[in-house]
Amino acid sequence: MIRQKHYNCTVTAMASLIVSLLCWQPATAQHTSSASAYPTYKFSASELRRLKQRARRVTIYRDAWGTPHVYGKTDADAEFGLAYATAEDRFLMMEKRFYRALGRSAEVDGPKAANWDILIRAFEIPRLSKEEYANASPRIRALAQAFADGLNYFLATHPDVHPKLLTHFKPWYLFAFFRNNTVSTAVDWSGIKLRELAGVVLPEKPVKQPGSNAWAVGPQKSVSGHAMLFLNPHDALTAPYEVHVMSATGWNMSGETAFSRYAVPSLGHNASLGWSLTVNHPDIVDVWKETFDDPEHPLRYRYDNGYKTADDWTDSIKIRQKDETLKNRKLEFRKTIHGPVLAKRNGHPLTVRIAGLKNGGQFQELYAMSKAHNLSEFKKALEIKGITYHNITYADKAGHIFYLYNGAIPRRDPKYDWTKSVDGSDPGTLWKGYHSINELPQVIDPPSGWVLNTNSSPFHATDKANPVPSEYPSYMVGKADHVNVRSWRSRELLSRKGRFTFKEWQKMAFDTHFYVADEKLPGLIAEWEKLKKKNTERADKLQVMIEGLKQWDHNGSITSTASTWFTLWTIAMLNPDEIPDSYRNLDFGVEHVHAGPEQSIRALEAVRKSLIDKYGTIQVPWGDFNRLQRPLSAKGGFSDDRQSLAVPGGPGSIVGDIFAFYAMRPNGSKHLYGIYGDSYVSVVKFGSEPKAYSVVPWGESGDPKSPHFFDQAHLYARGQFKRAWFTLKEVKEHAAFAYHPGKEPQNIQ
Repeated sequence: MIRQKHYNCTVTAMASLIVSLLCWQPATAQHTSSASAYPTYKFSASELRRLKQRARRVTIYRDAWGTPHVYGKTDADAEFGLAYATAEDRFLMMEKRFYRALGRSAEVDGPKAANWDILIRAFEIPRLSKEEYANASPRIRALAQAFADGLNYFLATHPDVHPKLLTHFKPWYLFAFFRNNTVSTAVDWSGIKLRELAGVVLPEKPVKQPGSNAWAVGPQKSVSGHAMLFLNPHDALTAPYEVHVMSATGWNMSGETAFSRYAVPSLGHNASLGWSLTVNHPDIVDVWKETFDDPEHPLRYRYDNGYKTADDWTDSIKIRQKDETLKNRKLEFRKTIHGPVLAKRNGHPLTVRIAGLKNGGQFQELYAMSKAHNLSEFKKALEIKGITYHNITYADKAGHIFYLYNGAIPRRDPKYDWTKSVDGSDPGTLWKGYHSINELPQVIDPPSGWVLNTNSSPFHATDKANPVPSEYPSYMVGKADHVNVRSWRSRELLSRKGRFTFKEWQKMAFDTHFYVADEKLPGLIAEWEKLKKKNTERADKLQVMIEGLKQWDHNGSITSTASTWFTLWTIAMLNPDEIPDSYRNLDFGVEHVHAGPEQSIRALEAVRKSLIDKYGTIQVPWGDFNRLQRPLSAKGGFSDDRQSLAVPGGPGSIVGDIFAFYAMRPNGSKHLYGIYGDSYVSVVKFGSEPKAYSVVPWGESGDPKSPHFFDQAHLYARGQFKRAWFTLKEVKEHAAFAYHPGKEPQNIQ
């Protein structure tokens, strides 16, 4: 858990995001235009010739599962093909991420999206991204241009696809795309809580993120003598997209791109090494209280023994109205040396700075990581610090394993309380650069032979040879003692004596042992035994459930009713703020309290009543309750009348299993349908050539008519993998189709 940033002042009521001259003021509509303000882009003949020539240098191989293996003559050609192939499968999802990054969401989604656009403009994302592109190396500029070309060629060759806003992509959009991810990080993950700071309700309330898993073992824990990696990010089930990029110049990277990093795999493996990411919570955002007290010079603010002059500027956004017209909204901004003014409290404007936002570099870092050949090159890539947060769990063919509490963590003077806003007039509160990678908590090749992270403390990454909390500043890491239940189960598995075969490694990736049951069930059973002595009639009503729980092996199973009882009982025992969002509509009719007599008994009674009320019986197998179905639209579309699959995985942050699967009950539904959890699962064994298996929850395509819309679901629900082909020879041998962008796929079997 991260330290929450607190402010010893009251939020001033604001009609808009910022107040008075020190904030932006929404103006009346400056201009109204029709909804047809975005005509279809007309490609020039010369641009089409250039794109067609590039397309001929790219081949997209689709395997039996629809996974794109993109081969180009150069890295830039492969990037072109990656953009094109991804757009084939999920263009509209991509487009939304781009127009959000440009601060243009309200042009599509209306007033509810305006506050996000204002935040993006306040942090000057478009300006910074244009500058990043202009100042990038020729190689990075070529890759950014290639990505834009790939999307544009897709639109040029698919006139039946109708973008909601963006009809032509520019290369600098790529850097805005990644910066948007950084801002989202600050809003949803940092202790500062920008939603509260800004005094507005931002669109899309963040989902309570239950976390991810990542493990690595070295040669001493592997039967083959080669390091092995387990990649298991937990995200919305809509997020994962598996890709493989290859070039004749040596780029060969297979992995997942997900929502925020479509342009390059953010985790996966190349021929020499691989890594996975899990969310951590370094303090990467700070707030300064500024003092503007010179009425004759309203831009002057106190600094040291004198004043500095703030910058101000204007901008505007367009907001779609109910009648489909677009209205301009004028924006006025101000920034100090620390950052833009985002609020005013107790008479003080508050400015905000987010680590890494100015420099960017996230795409550059991920690309460099994917091109690294060894641990030394990999760590050099991390020094770019474009990835502002995330733990990294790593393994390579040389047998090294590595864990890093990664982030772009500002170097600060520890005498200040960085959990609160600091005095902007004090020059001592300026950041003093960033900590180097070697200064962050990490573990390399521990004697245990394993490292792990489950969004847990970096000081419990392995057995015994862990970083020491006292050696790191308090702002670098959150609570040092935080070890979640998935971490304890992971440690239990990895600490087993002997070595793991690759088949055992694959099985462990879908472990469904409910670790919390080992800890909690004895107490529940003891409470029931006490109840039986005091109130036989009441105890008898629970006897069937208690006996079933006694006989249960604590493994999630689709045929197990005890799995259902235990999961619901565990949720009923939680405080409301501890319950993952998707389970909040499970009304057990019991007050959620931690203390009080017979709490566990009352919770079990509530579960019994809930099952009888909903199903007419308590005998509800976990697989009848816990289902996998792909919704037909982004707004939902779950239905008991459509095909769904039983899933043994449970909510890992609650029950402690590795196969994490979080579900929700739509209104009127008997079943719960998965929306979050194991979004991409992969295992890799390194050697002369890496061998990998992978699976996503649904399928690669977002088109319900595609055979790859739900084809991997049967594997996922059974805890099984497919091969992730890696060498060009393997890819060609197992390709179902091959084609150049813009051409029809050809069956090559």
